Amino acid sequence: MAFVLRSLLLLGSLVWLVYSGKQLIALGIFHNPSLMIDHITLTLQVVVAVIIIKSALGSKKSDYY
Repeated sequence: MAFVLRSLLLLGSLVWLVYSGKQLIALGIFHNPSLMIDHITLTLQVVVAVIIIKSALGSKKSDYY
């Protein structure tokens, strides 16, 4: 059951990361990085998605003990 939950969490956060990142790139953050401050909620969504992915992948070692 933990495998299914982790898989759904990873899939959801990956989709969320791609969607949010795509919107930030479409806004043109590579040409004007200060747009990240103007769109802080979108930036925070990317950060939260990365944290979720990192925590879900990092906790894999605790399943073996």
